[in-house]
Amino acid sequence: LDAAYLADAGTLYESDAWVATWAPAMVEGMLLGKVVMVVSKRRLAESEALRRNILISAVLGALACLVGGLLFINFFLLRSMNRDLKQLFNSLAQGVFSFGSDRVVRGNWSTEAERIFQAETLQEKTVDELLVKRLAEWDPERGVLEQWLDLVFQADESNFQELAELAPSEVTLDPDSENPGYLRLEFRPVVEKGVITKVMCLALDVSEQKQAEAEA
Repeated sequence: LDAAYLADAGTLYESDAWVATWAPAMVEGMLLGKVVMVVSKRRLAESEALRRNILISAVLGALACLVGGLLFINFFLLRSMNRDLKQLFNSLAQGVFSFGSDRVVRGNWSTEAERIFQAETLQEKTVDELLVKRLAEWDPERGVLEQWLDLVFQADESNFQELAELAPSEVTLDPDSENPGYLRLEFRPVVEKGVITKVMCLALDVSEQKQAEAEA
């Protein structure tokens, strides 16, 4: 570039014509640059937010899978424990079942209990159906058992044994029938966090022993 051209360029730069020609373009360029920067920052922020959301979703998904897996394992462990408990009950020569404060049978029971109480299932049966109502109305043990059932869930683990000793230890089912049943009863507490939530009944059928004693 020669000196004359540079001189002319300097003159144009300092002239109002140059300002009128190029100033708007420069302002537009600056504004466009500003817009691009704002949009870029916003896109970057949205991208970071998206990445955070994806990361959070991934973590939550992993936790959900972990919880689901634990629940799945717990389900099979509980089922296995219930099966083992059922097998243990069935190996006993006693009728075993447990009931809650509403006197309804809860949880597992033994097949011997089904035989003793002449029921295909004890599910949703009550202690009144299985025991109380099958005692004679004139039998004092019936009144004692009814009162005991009203009090047992008011006890705690520390004094349950004293209360258990007040429960009937032997009862006669269906005494007016041709084949009355003679049972020896034992009650044990099921305690959760210091509170009696269920009571387990163990009934031993001694009918044959009683009949042999009567015939002797």
